[in-house]
Amino acid sequence: MVYTSVIFHMVTMILLYLSSTGYSLTPIVEDIFLEKPGGDVLQINEFTKKSVLRELPILDGNVIKTNVPADAKLDFNGLAAKYGHPCEEHYVESEDGYVTKLFHLPGDRKRPVLMMHGLFDSADTFIIRGNRSMAISLANAGYDVWLGNMRGNKHSRRHVTLNPDKDPEFWNFSYHEMALYDLPATIDYILGHTGQTRIYGIGHSQGNNIFIAMTAMLPQYNKKIRVFISLAPAVHIENIKLPTKILVLLSPLINYLFEGIGNEEILPDGAILQRLLQKVCPLGLPGYVLCVQLILFQLAGYNTAELEQEFFPIVLGHSPSGTSRKNLIHLAQSGKYKRFAYYDAGAEENIRLYGRKEPPLYDLSVVTMKVAIFAGNNDKLVVLKDTARLRDELTNVVEYRVLEPRKWNHLDFVWGRNANKFLFPYIFKLLQKY
Repeated sequence: MVYTSVIFHMVTMILLYLSSTGYSLTPIVEDIFLEKPGGDVLQINEFTKKSVLRELPILDGNVIKTNVPADAKLDFNGLAAKYGHPCEEHYVESEDGYVTKLFHLPGDRKRPVLMMHGLFDSADTFIIRGNRSMAISLANAGYDVWLGNMRGNKHSRRHVTLNPDKDPEFWNFSYHEMALYDLPATIDYILGHTGQTRIYGIGHSQGNNIFIAMTAMLPQYNKKIRVFISLAPAVHIENIKLPTKILVLLSPLINYLFEGIGNEEILPDGAILQRLLQKVCPLGLPGYVLCVQLILFQLAGYNTAELEQEFFPIVLGHSPSGTSRKNLIHLAQSGKYKRFAYYDAGAEENIRLYGRKEPPLYDLSVVTMKVAIFAGNNDKLVVLKDTARLRDELTNVVEYRVLEPRKWNHLDFVWGRNANKFLFPYIFKLLQKY
């Protein structure tokens, strides 16, 4: 799960660092976005070369060569084909008119697995590690792999009547609607396609919220899931660590500001900030230190062993992927108000929507599907105390495991270099057992 704070804080630190060297903000904009055709090179001026970049080994003449791996430029289909599993694209229409994209890596139809990503993410997160990724590892083992995309991300900006670029109403959703409409429609689509009666489910971060909220609101779907594998569930985030905790506490003000400027889509794919980061962060060790060690690790947990310098440019090629303002705020409300509940629209609107001043809780007592929870010792976003609370509230937890690496953080579940060693064996064991 990548928060808005990651991006804003990251860019701020980058600009402050460059400013401290005497570098003005006008040259940075010119240099970052002025590209030569046909390659990952940036034109620079003499001032930049002399005052800022003289120590960088990637400086060659009048250009900066950014080290951007090929996988950063491949889309999901390209990555799947490269690693031996050409994929299919499917589209699922929900009851309220949203159309979401499903990627499918065909395998044994008797063993369908549905994977759901976290906030600001997409299905890409499960494949960008290539042969070490969860999607490819499952496909190699013969499972019928399906990868969903939450409404509003770069793969799922579609509706039967609403235009996401023109109609603000398109963005009037949170993970509540994903759980109530999108996920059930997706599961039924997969079951219809495979001829099965149950699927395996895997969720990362907010991807867990929709599975658990769905089975709380629609208990009949408990029977359609063999086992749900919950990776760093963001259901409870009341003990989230600093500095993200500050943003959680300030979420009402952030919401007010976003509403005031009419900003309903948050961190879409291809935004200026993403383009800036794609140019700055691959600049060798300085870019890695600024973007990852000083910023991202402060939010998710420090672990250079799992998110190495060479891999991060691939991440930036695929995320962030966008979501709605309402979805971001709904997630933050779980931390601020310490409850896993429907969206809090304010007392007056809550009375109209729910017949009460406070939004109702999702009833976890009716979530009877088998759940296996995996947590990280060094996860600063979803800490152990919060995952333990979820474990105690659910009625059918078949496994609760804190992964062995002491520094395992929130992002390592999907991006970790050694996830195939520390996490995947437990996943395969569960899939084989159930």
